[in-house]
Amino acid sequence: MMGKRTEKELKKACERLRIIERTRMMCNTLEELGEMVGCSLTHGNGLARKGGNSLFIKDAIFRELAYVAREKMCLDLDLEEVLTVYAEVDELMGKYGRRIKGMDVCGQMVRYFYVDGVVTEELRWLADKLEMKHVPILILMLMGVLPRLSAKGGDVKLENIREDYRRVFGFLHELVDSNNVVKALPSLSMMEDEVKDDPSAMCRIHLIYTMKMVLESYTEVASFEGINFANRTLSEYQFFPDVEGIWTENDDSTVFWQIERMGNVHIFCKYALNEGEKKLVYERYVMKFYDMCEGVMGVIVHPKAIEPLLKGEKLPSDCYAHVDCVLKKNCMEFQPYLQMFEWFNLRKLYRSNHADYYNRLLTEHRYEQVNRFAAYEYDFRIGLVAITEENLYLEASDGTCYKVPKALNAVLEDVRFGDDVGILTYASSIYVAFDNKNLYYDVSIKEKMEQWGIELYGKRGSFLQK
Repeated sequence: MMGKRTEKELKKACERLRIIERTRMMCNTLEELGEMVGCSLTHGNGLARKGGNSLFIKDAIFRELAYVAREKMCLDLDLEEVLTVYAEVDELMGKYGRRIKGMDVCGQMVRYFYVDGVVTEELRWLADKLEMKHVPILILMLMGVLPRLSAKGGDVKLENIREDYRRVFGFLHELVDSNNVVKALPSLSMMEDEVKDDPSAMCRIHLIYTMKMVLESYTEVASFEGINFANRTLSEYQFFPDVEGIWTENDDSTVFWQIERMGNVHIFCKYALNEGEKKLVYERYVMKFYDMCEGVMGVIVHPKAIEPLLKGEKLPSDCYAHVDCVLKKNCMEFQPYLQMFEWFNLRKLYRSNHADYYNRLLTEHRYEQVNRFAAYEYDFRIGLVAITEENLYLEASDGTCYKVPKALNAVLEDVRFGDDVGILTYASSIYVAFDNKNLYYDVSIKEKMEQWGIELYGKRGSFLQK
């Protein structure tokens, strides 16, 4: 006799396997699923029947499928949680599908859970019944990309799964286009490249993973609060490796890199020697290193990024490069995440055996130093000197101080000492800059300062008395 607990667990195990098979979750056809588990599957002898009444065998099959999803398919998903959430969303659709028909559920749930917590009154009831984990599957089900559990669609044809991906990518591109921060989202481009390079990766659990990952990336750029939270979280992993000095791609090259730490960043300055014209043409990049436990990530900022940042415009997709880094004592290796980052085409650097020679080139001024991106040259100095309940105080190089009210933006309440906060000078204009929050205020024009409530004081120390 089977105990009630064992019977309940067996029923649950069968249902999990049944959902995987019925939805074609991990494989587009029953035949492919049979090849994955190593046994023939038919409509009368499906996955849930394997092992008979043996809970051990059924759990073993499920554990192996969960392993395949996470390790072999490289999906950062818990298969059991995916199935649980799928069933919860399906139940909700069964109860309220007709009620929400024709409403902008997808857009509003994205805004509520991933942007600013705002939802219309007519859909507040729905938001209250959901958690963030439900949203990716809900959107896919509403789009008709994922089937209801009661559906009997069977195998998925290649042309149909391709069309599903096209629609999902289209939805996500529209979402990114609607924001005011970036023109493109690297995670979305990465998923598009992944299925383009390996069409066999296309399946429904991969679609769930794609939607989940891109939405989680989107929340980091969809609002100032998201940017602040993402940068604050990422800053916990930042570190400063011993990479200062002169580096070259090879000892015979007339191109060398000078790397210096300045404040919270490393400056990567590439110099190309033009002996005939007696010039050193250079490009200046900003780089940060993050120890992500599984490896080191580098974020490189192109000089051209400064202009759209200060203007509050959308950032071009190629302004920031994300690279995997391998750091050794005398060698650094870089591998960009995406093809769109190819402007940073550096792959290896070695500590130069001719560092003294290159340092003399930089200090003796026998060669004119020419900035290839001179139009985007700027100066940024950390300058946060005081924080009060209502204001932030930033000191310029001449000793003057700017009082910036926190009321200008809610994220200014989160400013701390050690943040990338200071005075930025660019194209004859001066900005109080909150760099890790993407906030910049032009204080060159008196009218703008008055509009924002920013005040200027002549001497450090005197401002706190006013």
